[in-house]
Amino acid sequence: MIGRPRTPAETKRLHTFIGVAAVLWLGAAIAAVIDGDPLMAVSWGSLAAFGGLSAGGAINRSKGMAYLAIGLLVVGVAISMGVFVID
Repeated sequence: MIGRPRTPAETKRLHTFIGVAAVLWLGAAIAAVIDGDPLMAVSWGSLAAFGGLSAGGAINRSKGMAYLAIGLLVVGVAISMGVFVID
C-alpha cells in the first residue's frame, strides 16, 4: 500500500532507507566535484540535503522545512534531467 507509514517500525525503516540514500548521494556529489562537473555536484548535493532533512525528521516537525526539502528534491532532479538531456 502506498501512503504514510502506519507503524513506528515502518517509519524507522523509511528513515534508515532515506539516510542510506542521502549518504550515497553525498558520495556522488563528492565524486562529481572531483570529476569537475559542477552542475551534477549541485544536483547530487541538493538530493543529499533533501535526504538529510527527511532522514533527520525535520520535515515531520516543520511545514517550512518540508517545503524546503521538496524544493531541493525538485531542483536536484531538474538539474539532473537537464544535464542528461543536453549530453
